[in-house]
Amino acid sequence: MIENTPHTLNIKTATKQQIRKADIEGWFGNNCVIIYLNGRKRTRQPKGRAEEKYISLRTGLSPRKRFDEAFDMMLSTHLKGEYVNNVEFNSLLNLTGKIEAVRSQMFWKATRADMQRYFKFSETQRWDKKFKLTRREASTRFLSGKQPKKIKYIRLKSYEAKRTTRYFAKPGSSAGKIETKIIGAHRVNKAFGQMIKALFSIGDGMANIPHVKVTRTFK
Repeated sequence: MIENTPHTLNIKTATKQQIRKADIEGWFGNNCVIIYLNGRKRTRQPKGRAEEKYISLRTGLSPRKRFDEAFDMMLSTHLKGEYVNNVEFNSLLNLTGKIEAVRSQMFWKATRADMQRYFKFSETQRWDKKFKLTRREASTRFLSGKQPKKIKYIRLKSYEAKRTTRYFAKPGSSAGKIETKIIGAHRVNKAFGQMIKALFSIGDGMANIPHVKVTRTFK
C-alpha cells in the first residue's frame, strides 16, 4: 500500500537505508519531501520487458533515424515471440546457418552424403548456436549487420527523464503500439536450400560455389 502522506527527511542526518527506501518528490535546502512505498523505493524507470518496450518505442518514435545499439535493442524487442510469425522467424535463423556453412570454406564433394553433411553442418552454424546467442539476439545482429554478440538493454542518457519531471511509466501503456512483419524469410530460405541441392547435383558444382553476400537496406 502506498502511503500518500508526504514526510520530510533531512538529507544530512538521514541513514543510507532511509534514503534507499525513499522516493524523493522535491528538495527544500537540505530537506526533501518523500513518500515511502511499503519499504521499497518507487522508480520511474521500468525493468525487464517493460524497459525493453520503452527503449523500443522511444527509438521507433524518435524523429532521428539511428542505427546504433539503440536500433538493435528496438529490433530485438520487435522479434519477441508475441509479435513475430514463428515460421518466418525460424526460417531467418536457418538462413543464417546455411550462409555460414557456405562461408566456412569446407571442401564439399558432389555426393548425396556430403549434401546431407552440409545441411547437418548448417544447423550448427546458425548464429544462435554458433555464437551462443538467444534467437532474438542472433536474428537482430544478422539483420543489422553488427558483430554477433549479446545485447545489453541499457537506456540511453537522452531517454532518461529529468529528475524534476514527474513521470512514472504506466503498466500496459505499450499495448498495441508494437507490430512486426517478417516478409520473405521463409521463401528465401527455401530457395537457398534448393540452390544448394542443385549445386550438389551438378558434378563438381560445389567446387565453384558462389560467394554469398548479404546487402542490407534501411528505410
